[in-house]
Amino acid sequence: MIIFIVLTSIILIAGNSIYFPFLPLISNYFAAHEILMPLSVILGPLIASIVGLFYGRWSDMHGRRTMMLVAMLLFAAGSTGCALSYDIYSLLGSRLIQDLGAGGVNITAIAIAADIYKGMVYTRFLGTFNIIFSLVCAASPIVGAQLSIYFGWRSNFWLLLIIASILIVQAFCYLPETLKKSKQPPKLSLLPRKIINMTKDPTFMLMTLSHIIPTSILIIFTVTCPYIFITTYKFSPLQFSIFLSLPIFFNLLGNIEYRRGININGLSGSLKVGCKSLLIYIISAGSILTHTTPDNPYIIIAILCIAYFGVPYIITACSTKAYEIHPKDKALSVAVVSLWRNVFMVVTVILSNLSFSKTIDSVFVWTIALSILSIILCWMSPKDVKDFNMRF
Repeated sequence: MIIFIVLTSIILIAGNSIYFPFLPLISNYFAAHEILMPLSVILGPLIASIVGLFYGRWSDMHGRRTMMLVAMLLFAAGSTGCALSYDIYSLLGSRLIQDLGAGGVNITAIAIAADIYKGMVYTRFLGTFNIIFSLVCAASPIVGAQLSIYFGWRSNFWLLLIIASILIVQAFCYLPETLKKSKQPPKLSLLPRKIINMTKDPTFMLMTLSHIIPTSILIIFTVTCPYIFITTYKFSPLQFSIFLSLPIFFNLLGNIEYRRGININGLSGSLKVGCKSLLIYIISAGSILTHTTPDNPYIIIAILCIAYFGVPYIITACSTKAYEIHPKDKALSVAVVSLWRNVFMVVTVILSNLSFSKTIDSVFVWTIALSILSIILCWMSPKDVKDFNMRF
């Protein structure tokens, strides 16, 4: 039952993508500036990751079960607010509450898994976690598009509320405490010192950055693709959601292949696979920028599939290493990685949106630059990752 609750909690995290096909429509509905809706996708997780530091610290001191229930209740409250929102600001405020809950669910769920699994088994579990995450990400925009067509965009948030309510009941009835009795002093005042010590740890930060960069590549696509394909290429929301599922399907394949080959390749071998995929993506995207390849939406989707296939190898391998470095502060480690990830993603989304012209060119420029940086960071980390493999 523990694993079921951990994995189904992904629905609350990935379920936020259910309304992505209707970002332009919601912007028009509230007569809001088009940059506000992409910010609603990214600013909420940033604030959630800051609060997640407290989730992580409290759950390391007092246990996982209570934190999971609090996070799920916040998500349910935020979903209710989104469904009842009357202007763009009430929607953004409710999205913030929703993300505060989703961030806590994410951190607590991964910490629960870390309590249960160790070493390579934990690595394989994270691969499974990401496989289910990819499936939900692929399905939720399609479900959201169908719901919005027949029942309006608010129905997306009512569905999330129903799912959250079911999970709250299940967690309350069946989720036991997985954390062994904590030997840490129950002092929240230690939180800043622990965060600083983690940030000063060169191996932790190297693997955190190596995890962050490819994640940022995906989030740039997430917040810009609705405007490119719906506004520029005139896809309907349903068409867009179906075609968006193709890159996410390749992300799923990447996660499956990562999980299948991790025992053979190890973490260092997985990084090599991810870097080779990003290199192919750089060449393919560069051919669009140089007009060697036509600027065609279907070709663009095919190129996105290359990036989506390769990044799970890097994201999962590096996050596994980062989470294991401080075993006494597992949940806090997840929260610190999440904080740095969301800070970087907010900065890159804001900067990329400033140069966004509703064409794919500016998106490719940013993602190619980040892909090159990701390859460089992976090249710097093999020694640490190799040592980590030996400890498994």
